[in-house]
Amino acid sequence: MKSWIKATALLAVIFSSSTLSFAVRTCSAQAGPSLLPPVHPDKEKGTAPAIQAAPAAPAAPAFDGKAVYKESFELFRDMHMLLADPKTREKWEKEWEHKYDNTDAFKSEEGTDKALQELDYSLGQRFDYFFDPDRTKDERQQIDATMVGIGATLRLSKGAEIIKTFTKDTKREEAEKALLISKENRLEIDEPIEGSPAEKAGLRPGDVIQMVDGKDLNGMSQVEAIKLIKGKAKTKVTLTVERKNDKNEVTTLDIEITRAPVTIPVVKFKDLGDGVSHVRLRDFMSKNTITEMHAALQKAAKGKALILDLRGNGGGSLTAAITICGMLVDEGPVMVTKYRRGDKIVENEIILQPDLYLEEEPDEQGKKVMVGRPRTKLVIPKDMPIIVLIDEGSASASEIVSGCLQHNRRALVVGTPSHGKGVGQSVVQVDDGKRSFHITTFEFIPGRTPNNWYGVIPDVRKEREQGAKEDEQLNLGKELILPMIAQVEKRLADRNAQKKLHEDEFQKVLQERQKTEKKP
Repeated sequence: MKSWIKATALLAVIFSSSTLSFAVRTCSAQAGPSLLPPVHPDKEKGTAPAIQAAPAAPAAPAFDGKAVYKESFELFRDMHMLLADPKTREKWEKEWEHKYDNTDAFKSEEGTDKALQELDYSLGQRFDYFFDPDRTKDERQQIDATMVGIGATLRLSKGAEIIKTFTKDTKREEAEKALLISKENRLEIDEPIEGSPAEKAGLRPGDVIQMVDGKDLNGMSQVEAIKLIKGKAKTKVTLTVERKNDKNEVTTLDIEITRAPVTIPVVKFKDLGDGVSHVRLRDFMSKNTITEMHAALQKAAKGKALILDLRGNGGGSLTAAITICGMLVDEGPVMVTKYRRGDKIVENEIILQPDLYLEEEPDEQGKKVMVGRPRTKLVIPKDMPIIVLIDEGSASASEIVSGCLQHNRRALVVGTPSHGKGVGQSVVQVDDGKRSFHITTFEFIPGRTPNNWYGVIPDVRKEREQGAKEDEQLNLGKELILPMIAQVEKRLADRNAQKKLHEDEFQKVLQERQKTEKKP
């Protein structure tokens, strides 16, 4: 039986790394043999049905903590990749099935959530997550690409450096403690969203948030700080921020912002001149990722070169990653996956062909079979130069796209090594959708190059200095891509010149032939 069928519902096909952004982002993805077909960006939208008045909702049933725990336990047992082995599974079942039966854990929602959190930690996986009702709601808003708040992405000033120090032996509790907000690891504005309340109020990238409505953030987690910043529409929140001027002088400002619904664009397009297009993809989670990327790449296809910016992109939809690979790569392997099928771990590979995707997967007897499926049309011309920018915040879906492009020698990768998240999670809801888990269900290998713990290693390594006025990585990207454009143009000119040479030679042959034919 396919293990993911046990899920009450798949919240989304996503697998992102925990990034330091306004909406809590986590790491997840769909597991299972069929990862296709991809969503097509040109598919017609259906007509919305008429809305009818809903009958009065019945009273909500009393919370049953024991039933929610049982439901969650069965999902882990039947889905988790590490529990494919029967002996490992049996040992885990004995420890966790009735672990809290003789305690007070299930007498309250808070106690149940703690038990669910411990269940989530039980297998020691760095990308397993439990989301309580608030965080489940946050994630759903991010997928819907809408939220109520100030409209800005956040980062921890030392977050990337701290994450680099984590190893296989780093415990979850240690990692969470290391990432608390402090005087050394401050919460900063990464970027206000265009047209958002944050931008209108004057927040700038690099502003350090000290307090929210007078509450000091030191010692809080990012999630706790976000809860203070978010709120209902039309309510106000005051951020106390530190800001440096051009002379490196620090001023403290109180900025009042009126919260509002914000639509979050995930793609930003910019013409850098000289025929170079800069397309920045913020994440793969939004339901609009594929359509926004398709539109941006169509613009880029009219130019001479593309810089695809995946820095800080923690991932998202696996379908989106595969679909975007199809927009950029004409032919070659996209990824290999290892996933659970009952008591076994089996492999699947997706390979791009000019007219279709090929999926190599095992049948029920374990024999490898090749299945052809419709593919996304190539958007970027095969000979257009591509540079991909990555950093330690690039994870999961970002690593699939950048790794696929690098493995197939379709793009030059510039920046710093990516996050190294080579496992995917299924996002499943429990308690009628109020709570959710990210459960590790498969491993992925971009192209055919192992990624887990390694990350994608750039072809050209370039660090990005914190607080630098110039984006040196992007500048290097343009510097490197201009000679690539010149090389393409020279090759095209040489081809055209060679064609003309042959055409001219043939015309001479024709003229000589005509002269010969006219002689008596």
